[in-house]
Amino acid sequence: MMIFYATMENVPIENANFTIEIPGVASFSYDWDYNRTSGWYVFIIPSNQSAFNIGAYVVNIEFNKTHYSPQSISVKLVIEEIPTRIVPSTTEIVVYYGENVSFYVTYETLDGASIIDANVNLEIVDYASIPYIIYYNDSLNAYVFTFNTTEAGLAEGYYTIRVTALKTYYEPQEITIELTIKPIGTLVLYVDTYTMYVDENLTIPITYYDEVNDVYIGDANLNYEVRNLSGVTMMSGSIISENGTYIIYIEAMELPPGTYLITFNVTKEHYVPRVGQITLTVKKVAISIAYDETLNMTWSENRTILFNIISERGEKPEGIAINATLYDESLTIVTTLPCIDQGDGTYSVSVDSWNLTPGSTYYLYVYFGSDIYAEEDAIVTIYVDYLEIYLRYEETSYSVEKNPITGGAASTITIGIFYENGLPVSNAGVIYELICGGEVIETGYLEEYDPEMSPGKYRVTIKWDDKSPDTYILRIRIESLYIRGKRVDASNVIKPVTLGVHRDLEISFNVDYPFGTITIFGRKMPVVIVVPVLVAVIGGGVFLAYRWYLWYVLPWEVKELIRILNNIEKGIWTYEAPERSQYIMEMISRELAVETKSSR
Repeated sequence: MMIFYATMENVPIENANFTIEIPGVASFSYDWDYNRTSGWYVFIIPSNQSAFNIGAYVVNIEFNKTHYSPQSISVKLVIEEIPTRIVPSTTEIVVYYGENVSFYVTYETLDGASIIDANVNLEIVDYASIPYIIYYNDSLNAYVFTFNTTEAGLAEGYYTIRVTALKTYYEPQEITIELTIKPIGTLVLYVDTYTMYVDENLTIPITYYDEVNDVYIGDANLNYEVRNLSGVTMMSGSIISENGTYIIYIEAMELPPGTYLITFNVTKEHYVPRVGQITLTVKKVAISIAYDETLNMTWSENRTILFNIISERGEKPEGIAINATLYDESLTIVTTLPCIDQGDGTYSVSVDSWNLTPGSTYYLYVYFGSDIYAEEDAIVTIYVDYLEIYLRYEETSYSVEKNPITGGAASTITIGIFYENGLPVSNAGVIYELICGGEVIETGYLEEYDPEMSPGKYRVTIKWDDKSPDTYILRIRIESLYIRGKRVDASNVIKPVTLGVHRDLEISFNVDYPFGTITIFGRKMPVVIVVPVLVAVIGGGVFLAYRWYLWYVLPWEVKELIRILNNIEKGIWTYEAPERSQYIMEMISRELAVETKSSR
């Protein structure tokens, strides 16, 4: 305190006496000094004396000096707390549940002097008291607080920490720090895509992981749901694990083939929950089929088609044949056929062409598959060909010479009939047509002459006795076959007899007489006969004409004598004379020495 004691003329009064008292304060110490320059008395009363407390006091000072009137003055003394400040290391703290919360505050005067041994406390606003640790760190010149969120019973959420600091004679301070306790950070580890066969068991592991403490999280609750793409729930469940790995089990045949979405969520108190989605494809085991895609068969054959199946897992599945259907060219169902399981992945379908149409194409669809193996079809293109029949023969052209006297002649034709594989065709109906001038003049059948020892050999004999010389065509065709105990119309099932191009066998015959023929009065006659006859006839005619002429010029009597001689040669001994003169009769009678009589 500075007090100016002076005269009325403001002349400082030096060396005055004074008394000082503070009501309510029994004793206290002070220092004083007189500033000769300014004339002021300076009083220094330390406020940190035990006699003082924080508060207001009245200091009564009375000055006196000889020859000067005494003066008194009252000075109000206010002892205030030492100004302070509190500085936190942070105003916002974020921790995971279970972690320690640690921070410090600096409690100091305004000039930066640390206040030690202060009463510094911590509390959670609107929350019960919590245990914590506090100590003064000399290197930091600060009070350090530490507490564990779990021990403090603090769950996840937002809190306000209030720190108060006070010490006698020092200004108390209070600060707040925002505390955020987060759930423990987690990771969920899993494979997001699975493919399984329908007959397999599948385990899907899901790991719930504490990324803060680097440990697996056990005893959590995992809920899952399996839905198809239409949103229909196929299965669901809950899983609890002690070691942090949660396994979803999909058993064999539990889900039909298709694509599914497995959604799950895993939760545990104080931990960040996690969700996930897994795409699951359930499929049947694919198979591949090895087979001949085309089959050429001849009508009436019964052929077996083999199908060898292997799965993509290397299996040779059995019992997976569904059906076999035969379609015609318009894909109309012809028939269904049995598919025989021969074991070890081999299947067979027998195709009988007996009821199929030669010259047509068919399609055999064979379907394989099961609850386990994927459906797959095999398509075989089947062409049913006509029967190929071949004829073996010696010649296709013959010359026939008729007997010029009798006109007789015969030709025996032998042919062999065989299938294309060389087997003989036995018991066939083989017809022939003999054609002359474009007209069929004779028909018949060839005969299989030795079916037991030489099957497939057929013959026919053509007799030319009543046939005039000409060019004839012998056309041979197969009319019917005898197959499987039935007579079959050959025109429906075989190609025409093969001879260069497909046509019936034709054999030509040039029928004639030796040295040719001559036509007389529209009739063909053998030259070897007709010419000599004509010569003889003409010569005979000339001779007869000459003889007739000679006869004609003979006397009548000579002619009668000749006639009589001819009758005698014939044994006729009687003679009837013509009505001529009796003279002639008598003469003749004498010559013949026979009795004659004349007729009247």
